Amino acid sequence: MKKSARAAFVLLVCLLVSACQQKHPDSSTTVVVTAVDFSGSPVRLPAADAPVTVLNLWATWCVPCKAEIKNLIALHDEFRGRGCRIVGIALDSIQPANLGPAVAALSIPYPVYAGNADEILRSTGVSAIPATVFIRQSGAIVKRLVGYHSMKELRTAFEEVLADAQRP
Repeated sequence: MKKSARAAFVLLVCLLVSACQQKHPDSSTTVVVTAVDFSGSPVRLPAADAPVTVLNLWATWCVPCKAEIKNLIALHDEFRGRGCRIVGIALDSIQPANLGPAVAALSIPYPVYAGNADEILRSTGVSAIPATVFIRQSGAIVKRLVGYHSMKELRTAFEEVLADAQRP
């Protein structure tokens, strides 16, 4: 590999690593995301029924997304009982009705919807998937995790966000 090609490759890797570590707590930003269920009916998120809604943005073709979903599935029961609702939004360009088999294959126990990638990425302030966005009941985004995150990293983020949500 030539020096210039190697330098360009290193720069690209550094930019990708930086993007994967993107965390932008910004409680002044409120967000409402519109997605659709498997029948094509619109859904507005976050729902007011949980102190914290965790949006996991993914796609059926995204290998790191599927790996992270396994971690979220493991955390689902633990944090649901503590006021944290996980919702998946697939950003594929497939029909919502065709998303069901992928959700079933992954055994995702939480609600999953289909969404418009451009609109949802713009409204949540993330630039890549997988992305996990923590939103308070008020609609304020309190944490964004972009890129694959381990079980330990996700658990830490859940704990931090829930501890902050319980403060007056």
